[in-house]
Amino acid sequence: MEISSKTSIKIMNKLTTLELSSLTLKQILEEDILFRIAIKSTIKKYGLSSKEDILKISTILGANLRHYYLLEKISKDEELELEEMDKYYFSIIISDALFSKKISKEEIGMLKDNKIPTKKYLELQEKYSTLDSINAVKEEVSDGKMSEFEYLSIRYNTPIWLVKMWNKHFQRFLRLILRNNIHESDTSLAVNTLKISTEEVLQMEGFKPSTFNDMVLYNGKAIRHLPIFKNHLIYPLKESERSILDEVEFKEDDRIIIFDDQRGDNFHLKIKELIKDTNWVKYCTSSHEDYGKTRTIVQEDVISLKKDRNNFVSYRVEQKDLHTCLIDEENNIDLFFIIPKSSNFDEIRHSPDYLLHFKMESLDELILGEKQLILQALTYVKEGGKVIYIVPTLNNKEGRNLIKEILNVREDATLIKEHQFFPFGDFHNSLYFAILEKKRKIEDD
Repeated sequence: MEISSKTSIKIMNKLTTLELSSLTLKQILEEDILFRIAIKSTIKKYGLSSKEDILKISTILGANLRHYYLLEKISKDEELELEEMDKYYFSIIISDALFSKKISKEEIGMLKDNKIPTKKYLELQEKYSTLDSINAVKEEVSDGKMSEFEYLSIRYNTPIWLVKMWNKHFQRFLRLILRNNIHESDTSLAVNTLKISTEEVLQMEGFKPSTFNDMVLYNGKAIRHLPIFKNHLIYPLKESERSILDEVEFKEDDRIIIFDDQRGDNFHLKIKELIKDTNWVKYCTSSHEDYGKTRTIVQEDVISLKKDRNNFVSYRVEQKDLHTCLIDEENNIDLFFIIPKSSNFDEIRHSPDYLLHFKMESLDELILGEKQLILQALTYVKEGGKVIYIVPTLNNKEGRNLIKEILNVREDATLIKEHQFFPFGDFHNSLYFAILEKKRKIEDD
């Protein structure tokens, strides 16, 4: 590892990069706070302004969180009594020695409140300065000291319960799923073609074509700073979600309900662009942020395009209270789109700590909510109407198996189409969708 001089060490509010990274990791793990939120908190709390310092801390933490289960194993193997801040110093020093290589020996020497001797930390930094420790894990599998599932859990930073579940559901695809989940793909963005053409966007730096002519891919610098993003001319949307719209026929005068409870999802915005002025759309979400953003965008479209605002109505509502927004709509809806709260395993590729916060125990509650929502939607669609169920995840319990349960209890429903997208597919998304149709009653002669 490259050793910088003491004079080159930057101390932010008397704290080094190592200490700040360790404190942020402590916040993430002990307070169950997402990586991106914890970074913002650290920046604000310690008054960090240097982009270089912020990037360094983000890099160190990202490397740490993406190898969490490997670090847990190393911690056990070292058999050290790690208490208080030493747990986090150890984790950061080891992950940095293996991957990010941003922390110098001098920073370790400046540690405070550590019970593990500085000399020991320096020895560990040297010991884990190569990837030999990872190769040693493979040898444990060969020697029968570790199961294949344990190895896959460590190698691909995935809890063993999820490795086993995916093996049960998608056995022949298991390694492909795990391998692709640790690689983030380009950002896919929908183009608001009511305001700007795809060709205009593609002329800008960082953008390239998507499979769809009203979408683009982006691999440039922070997109949130671009004017076309701030002004909602482009917005995040999964290509797999966009493909679903090609499976649905929108007719003039269709009455449409969209319940989108997956925070940050923008599926409804693309629907808004595709429908006619004669369509009636009611958009419902429990997210205050998504509700507010949608109202702003719709208002902008009304002003610039002279459209009828009454044809696209937004509500902020929890799933349990959804019926309050649908009074008098029973057997009256043509298309009912459902994007409920789900395990959302597609987020694994974007958030290195997603699985550290996800609780396996929450699956049953999520599945129950999804089932209740589908059954509820079927009561509101008219005969011949359709329920389109969408979950950005890899889990048959929320996908094919759930739809089979629905069809068993609702004889008036039939499955038109279903599909599971995988992270190794063309769109690099984990997403399942099903289209159910409410059967028309056959009149007696």
